[in-house]
Amino acid sequence: LSSKKVTHAGALDALRNTWVHLNCHDEKNRDQPYYSHFAMRDKPLLLLDIMENQALQTEFAFLSACYT
Repeated sequence: LSSKKVTHAGALDALRNTWVHLNCHDEKNRDQPYYSHFAMRDKPLLLLDIMENQALQTEFAFLSACYT
C-alpha cells in the first residue's frame, strides 16, 4: 500500500491477496490480545478486525512492526 492507502479499509482490502507484508507501528494489548493493533492513517487495524474479515484470502502474512 502506498501512504495514502494505508488506512483501516485499505489494509483489510489488501488482505484479499495471497501474501501480505505489513511493516508499520504496532501496539500490543497484553490484557486483551485481540485488541492489539497496527497503526493505520485513520484508525487502528485490530487483530480482531483481521480475524473477523470475511474476505480474508491470505495464506502467508509477514508482520514487521515495532518489537515483533
